Amino acid sequence: MNVSVQHGAPSAGLVARFRRLPVVSWIWPENHSAEAGAGCGMVGGACCAGGAVVKGLGLASAASISSFVGAATPYFIAGSVLMMAVWAFWLLRQTGYQPKPFARSLVRNGVTMGAIYGVTLGATMMIASATGIRM
Repeated sequence: MNVSVQHGAPSAGLVARFRRLPVVSWIWPENHSAEAGAGCGMVGGACCAGGAVVKGLGLASAASISSFVGAATPYFIAGSVLMMAVWAFWLLRQTGYQPKPFARSLVRNGVTMGAIYGVTLGATMMIASATGIRM
C-alpha cells in the first residue's frame, strides 16, 4: 500500500496565488533580472555599505571614510553600469540576436532590473548617510 503524504500543499496554493497577483505575475518570470539588478545595485553601493560597516566598527573616522566614498563612488557605479551592459548583451544573445524580441525583453526585464537596482543602490547610500558619511 503506497500512502503519500503531501506536506506543504496549502503553502503551494499560497505561492500560486501570490504569483497570480498583477505586479508579481509580471515580475516573477524575470527573476534573473531581479537578481541581476540586486547584484548590480550592490556593486554600485559597495563603497557606501563598506564605509558604513567600517564606520560602525569604529575602524576609521567619518571624514576619512567620506573622502574614500566620495572618490570611489564613480568607479563602483561605473562597474555596476558595465555589469548591466554585460547583462544586456546576455539578453541579446538569449533572443538569438533578433532586434524585435530583444527590444521586448529589454523593456520587460529592464524595468524589473532598473527598479531593483535603484532600490538597492539607494538603500546602501541611505545606510551610509545614516552613519554620518558624506558623499
